[in-house]
Amino acid sequence: QQLASFTDYLLIAQDRYCVEHHHKQADGQWIKTVVTDPAGSVLIASLNCTIPLAELYEWVKFPSATK
Repeated sequence: QQLASFTDYLLIAQDRYCVEHHHKQADGQWIKTVVTDPAGSVLIASLNCTIPLAELYEWVKFPSATK
């Protein structure tokens, strides 16, 4: 997190729809955005890239809930 060129990273859950996007602001502060909506998407502005959660999780088989 101290490299000047390191501005974004994602933490992607493997058992549910949840992506944490950490983005470094110009002043060095880190901002965290959490997306849990399967219809949502993550914007990585530094790469001019939007990643839909539906595509990230397209081939993921979530465990079924048992009661």
